[in-house]
Amino acid sequence: MARTSRQWTNLDKAAMQLVKELKTQDSRDMSMRTIAKEIGVTHPRVSALLSENGAPPTVDEFSDLCILFNANPGTVLTQALKDIGITGE
Repeated sequence: MARTSRQWTNLDKAAMQLVKELKTQDSRDMSMRTIAKEIGVTHPRVSALLSENGAPPTVDEFSDLCILFNANPGTVLTQALKDIGITGE
């Protein structure tokens, strides 16, 4: 039985936009291959995540990217929720 792949949600897109900003601000200017090696995925997967192609990020991928760029994943996720108009209030 074929499964339907999960589509990118507004939250996925907002979260990855913030990750892209973190990457841009990172002074190490890491290549896709270096990022991939650091988080344990392939460089095409990193490219797909940063260009919002293919499957959306897993929690592990998102968290690992945040940590790699010295950001707290919870803080980044909270900002992404705010960016799409969802608050905890």
